Amino acid sequence: MQTSEFLLNLCITEINLVKTYYATIANYPMNNRGRHHHGLLFTIEGTETYHFDDSQIDAVPSSVLYIPKGEKYKTTLADEKSIVAVVDFEISGISSRPFLIHFDEMGSAKTNFSKMETVWNRKDLPYMLECKSLCYKILGLMARQTAMFCPSEKFDKITGAVAYLHEHYLENDFRLECLPDIAGVSQRYFEILFHEKYGTSPKEYVISLKIDQAKELLMSEKLLIRDIALLLGYSDIYHFGKIFTKKTGFTPSEYRNQFL
Repeated sequence: MQTSEFLLNLCITEINLVKTYYATIANYPMNNRGRHHHGLLFTIEGTETYHFDDSQIDAVPSSVLYIPKGEKYKTTLADEKSIVAVVDFEISGISSRPFLIHFDEMGSAKTNFSKMETVWNRKDLPYMLECKSLCYKILGLMARQTAMFCPSEKFDKITGAVAYLHEHYLENDFRLECLPDIAGVSQRYFEILFHEKYGTSPKEYVISLKIDQAKELLMSEKLLIRDIALLLGYSDIYHFGKIFTKKTGFTPSEYRNQFL
């Protein structure tokens, strides 16, 4: 799978770890016999070289390296020490080969990695939801940096709008009507491009994202269903229940009871 296709279709199902690692030359070389999760590794200091079976990648400061689940590799260090922020996660769909994206400056990416680690360590509900949101922001930055979120020039028109959707769809003031303006196209043309690329409308796409989040939140006994509905932007719990049942075949309570 092309890197552009991977970024475009990436759907995070779970965040497993967010941590900043500090190491010195004495800790290297490091051997990983197979990653337990997919990973984003943001280099803050030091240059690490990752030796894969079919390639070698130099992770320099202000770069993000993606490593797929199950990948085996050895890491060496070219400097005296390294500082690397790591996010481990699970995805649905097909993974990609390892790839590196370098940012012109460290600011935005470092800020979002730092925020994610703070939220992860806080562990208050709904911390997983916030971590996912921040991770999508990082992926959006990666996509914009390389200008390869969509492989076709035609779909490049909606790249920024799709990234904005992933970053803001859970916010109270988010409106689908703003997306065509961000893309700089008419509403009708935006809907045509969106449906051609994703096979659904922007509205149904957002609903699917919210239902995926609802499934995750329903795994916790600590959150009432009405609170989950509010977190996802539904002020009417009955409306939320109707949509959830239509999409999953279960009421929220029935879905929760399967796992608790």
